Amino acid sequence: MVKNRWKPALGLKPLSDLTLLDLKQFSMSLSAEGLAPGTINSIMLAGTTPLTWAYNNGLLKENVADGLMRFSGRTLERGVPTPEEAHKLFRVAWKDSRSRTASLVAMTTGLRAGEILALRPEDIGVDRLHIRHSWSPREGLHGTKNGETRIVGLLPVVRQALIDLVEQNPHGRRLFVFYSALEDKPMDKNVLLFGLRDAFVKIGVNPEQRESRHLCFHSWRHYFSTEMANRVGDRAMILTGHKTKTVFEAYAAHGAEREFLKLNKAVEEVFSGLEGSA
Repeated sequence: MVKNRWKPALGLKPLSDLTLLDLKQFSMSLSAEGLAPGTINSIMLAGTTPLTWAYNNGLLKENVADGLMRFSGRTLERGVPTPEEAHKLFRVAWKDSRSRTASLVAMTTGLRAGEILALRPEDIGVDRLHIRHSWSPREGLHGTKNGETRIVGLLPVVRQALIDLVEQNPHGRRLFVFYSALEDKPMDKNVLLFGLRDAFVKIGVNPEQRESRHLCFHSWRHYFSTEMANRVGDRAMILTGHKTKTVFEAYAAHGAEREFLKLNKAVEEVFSGLEGSA
């Protein structure tokens, strides 16, 4: 956030010259972009925290972040497809096999879009995916959102769909599973979005209904989290990456493999009828 937001807007100004007005104008420019209140607050916190630290440690004469108001507002909640809609979506023809496979992966693993785009052939195991990276246009290939690597269960039908993409890659068995015309970049995120939107139309969910229900690609993560939480409770955080440090330490030591197998079994039960729609 500092690199992508603070630096372009304020990076050429010495810290000692920053004023509260500068920060207010910066935050208002973020609001003008249409960013959610929570996103704006996170961006601002990324810069105001070190500014406050610098003041508290005598490096700045004034804490310019003091008095900066936080943005308020309800964060838009993502909608979740019904189980019936989820199964219908994979029984219609998709414009792009990469888009269909990406949604298939998201639904059955809870991965974020960036984590899916970052997948490489070596991340595909026999019964699991190794989540080591994420992808964004600004940063390229980088670490996961929480900085930790993890494994998620991989159903046979989903694994085969991923292998098919690897075999179809015009650049050979290299770099990204979700390939693009450029060898060193995965496909654009819009391929995921537009493919899913088109599939929704084909099962009878028109754009107005989709927007009113806030259905988007990230809805798959909520769908997976909901279904898994109903089966295994908070342990599902091991798969989604929503783990706190305490939870991570509790499950990453002894019995991590045993916990993974239990969670993977729950995934198989939830999506037991998927083979027939692949």
